[in-house]
Amino acid sequence: MLCWIYCIPFALFMYYAAAPLLLFFSAYVLKRGICRDSLLLRYAAVFMAVLAAAKIFLLDMHSLSMEIACRAGEKLCGSFGSTLFQAGGVSLFALAAGGLYMLGKRYGSGYKPKRENIPQNDRDLRLWANSSLFLSIFLCCWLAAPFTYYLIFGTMPEMFFKLRWQYIAVLNFVTLAVGFWRIEDYYLYYNPDGAKNIRQRDAGKTWVPADTLWTVLPIYLVALASGVMSDDLFRSL
Repeated sequence: MLCWIYCIPFALFMYYAAAPLLLFFSAYVLKRGICRDSLLLRYAAVFMAVLAAAKIFLLDMHSLSMEIACRAGEKLCGSFGSTLFQAGGVSLFALAAGGLYMLGKRYGSGYKPKRENIPQNDRDLRLWANSSLFLSIFLCCWLAAPFTYYLIFGTMPEMFFKLRWQYIAVLNFVTLAVGFWRIEDYYLYYNPDGAKNIRQRDAGKTWVPADTLWTVLPIYLVALASGVMSDDLFRSL
């Protein structure tokens, strides 16, 4: 019964979220392909983006449109509405595929990052890594604070209902996303000529900002799961 309550909505959410997540991931693959000068990664990124667009416009758009139309009325709930939504999805997919093809041509084998876009130091990456670490710690403390308060005083403070943990989680997600995006610039910082030209003043570091980001990521995911469970617990208190 619990699996039906929690697993089915989660599986449905993941079904519709898979395509946007794949599109989001393809942007990172494209960035890595550009910074690492890998033509295979660039084309793989475009291919993943095409797959994501196909699912969004050919499958998800049709099913969601039919569901909304059937709730609104019966005029578009039949075969006419289905055909109309399919035609619209195919048209939008054709436009998206054309745009992705132009993107692949733009960032193909002849494209290289501009020299002035290569950062002179890792200050920006360190800023985003430290910000994500701070927000992850703050998120964990914010999730633990109401339960600690409840165990001590026996009541639940209203402050935790007004400033929800989701706001902190979204801000933390932004810092993580930007941080991982900047990691590839960090690679260019160490390899400005595409060779093993490691800068000696940073070569001996045992901990770099990229390590901070990869450490924060699982902590953030655990905090997200804890936040969802805490919402269910709040309702029972």
